[in-house]
Formats: sequence, structure tokens, C-alpha cells
Amino acid sequence: MKVKGQTQWIKEGEITPGITIEEYISRRKRILALLLDKSLAIIVAAPVKMMTDVVPYTYREDTDYSYITGYQQPGGVAVLGHDFGLCMFMLVASPEVCSECSAMTFSFAPY
Repeated sequence: MKVKGQTQWIKEGEITPGITIEEYISRRKRILALLLDKSLAIIVAAPVKMMTDVVPYTYREDTDYSYITGYQQPGGVAVLGHDFGLCMFMLVASPEVCSECSAMTFSFAPY
């Protein structure tokens, strides 16, 4: 996947700079191998931390979530299970309210 304007960082076949899709799949398979039958692993993204009511700190993703998904946005949930592999839920911004960052509302939608 090449992202326009960021081709110097993300090469073909990578999700994040230097880490391929195959590497993320391998990581998930290793975790699934550790899970008992009929069990799930639920990994949650880091929340946004605020300096004040309207000023957020620079976002830093949870290490475990980033290691499994490569996704770098707040509000996601990754679920791993033997029957389905990876299922991700991510926040979707409501277009009616997106004119101001502080007024954003979100709802979960399956990825």
C-alpha cells in the first residue's frame, strides 16, 4: 500500500514503516497459538489524554495494540479468536459534529 505523499516512509506491502502485512499476520498467529479453545484476546487502543479541557497531549498508541494491528488512532478495539482471526472495531466520527474537534462524537463500526 502506498500512501500519496508518504511513499518515502511506507513501502509496498507495509502497514507501518518497515513492518510488512505478513509480519502483522505472523504476530497475530503467535498470539492465537497461545489462546485456549473458545477464548478471545481483546486489545484496546490507548485513550486520548488531555492537558486541559480542550488541549490534548500528542497521541501515543498503546504498545500492545500497535504491535498487533499497526493502527495508530484512538478508540479502537482489536479482538482475536480462533474462529475468525482478527476483528477490529474503530471509532467513526459523526459528520454532523466534526466542525470542531472538541465536539466530536463517535460510534463503533466493525472494520
